[in-house]
Amino acid sequence: MDGSITGNGRGTTAAGGILTTAMTPTVLCVSGSAKMATSASRSLVDAGAALIRPHVSVTVLDLATQPLPHYAGYLPQDHPDESVRELKGLVEQADALVLGIPCYWGMPAGTLINFIDLVCGPTYDLERPDTAFTGTGIGVLLVGADDTSAEQAIGPVTTMVKALGASVVGEPLLVANPRGGLKPNLTQELNRLFLTVAQHAVRARIARSRDDH
Repeated sequence: MDGSITGNGRGTTAAGGILTTAMTPTVLCVSGSAKMATSASRSLVDAGAALIRPHVSVTVLDLATQPLPHYAGYLPQDHPDESVRELKGLVEQADALVLGIPCYWGMPAGTLINFIDLVCGPTYDLERPDTAFTGTGIGVLLVGADDTSAEQAIGPVTTMVKALGASVVGEPLLVANPRGGLKPNLTQELNRLFLTVAQHAVRARIARSRDDH
């Protein structure tokens, strides 16, 4: 992969083939950390978002600064908190997502799980098995609070993504205990993940445009 992001189809392109019209692909980057202080997962999400921002439209959703209610069994469209419906709309409009997920005790952080539950609601109340994530490609970034939690959490996270009707884009990026020192090729791997997601978003946007016409 050469890292280029190109598009073809309706609309004009800027230098390098980057779409710049209303067809511009959108990527939603979710930071799943609830920490108001410094967060490794948030920092990595911000760095990756900055990398692809010249090529695609990027929205960063920081769950630490976006206070959400606790999941209480509502379908998102019936939730009394308007912010839940707004979040569902953000997910539905995105051509691809990146989930930056802190991992504790071998599992993804509850803040991210609460976000998923709020946006999707309970399966048994859905008229059909589709969710706001159905058909969407998701890049996965896992940051463990210890040496093994990110690796242990990849199974549950992959299962969750598939259950949502989405797909994992590229290879998940696993970061073990950032306080123990970051691996030397982390920047390269972060670039690979976010560029792969951006390329997926371009293809998804083109496919959407063709379906609309």
